Amino acid sequence: MLRAVTALIFLLLCGMVYSDTAANSPPLLEPFTANYGAKYKGMHLKAKRILEPLGNGQYRITSHAKHLFFGGIKESSEFSLQDGRIQPTSYQMKRKILGSGRTETAAFDWDNNLVTSTYKGDSNELALTGQELDWLGYQLQISLDLMAGKDELHYQIVRRGQIKDYYFQVVGEEKIDTPMGEINTVKLERVKDPNKRQTTFWMAPKYNYLLVKFHRVENDGDEYSLYLRDLEMTDTGQ
Repeated sequence: MLRAVTALIFLLLCGMVYSDTAANSPPLLEPFTANYGAKYKGMHLKAKRILEPLGNGQYRITSHAKHLFFGGIKESSEFSLQDGRIQPTSYQMKRKILGSGRTETAAFDWDNNLVTSTYKGDSNELALTGQELDWLGYQLQISLDLMAGKDELHYQIVRRGQIKDYYFQVVGEEKIDTPMGEINTVKLERVKDPNKRQTTFWMAPKYNYLLVKFHRVENDGDEYSLYLRDLEMTDTGQ
């Protein structure tokens, strides 16, 4: 349980920033660097999330989370933005926590509507319908959808050799304290979780629905959380 929950803390670190440059135009991605802190059972974790353009309409988002003694996890996703929707190209994850290592990859072939998902050394070829996302991409898509005014969200995510459904709902607004100061947020909860966990996101409209806080309660009562420490944005004038 410790290994799984610690990994999930690492994975659910998301910092996303967008720029809507013209009315009725899809928002554009802007480069950023976001630093987060997290806590679970007294363990303090640090993570950095970076979004960068690769040219030709392609982007890369990377996440590196670590604990001073217990290890860490590195993730990377490359994708394009098609009419306000993330279209993933590839995803990679490498984890080493408490001496245990694991890797996961996903290679998307949109020409043939197939994705090859590899987890724990086993590969599965899965059919795509055109809406699927990887684990990092769906976190970016949440912000895009909130910017579009949606309050009920559904994503099909390629995860651990399967395509899984994730549902979220906006439940209200809340002002929270952060190391960056007091921030007004939209509160978002995951619904229809088959494991009946309580998962809550706080997204900041001021920063184009950047994730500023996350809290989760497992069905056995274990809790963990994360929060935004600082944010650097680069206005590219797109």
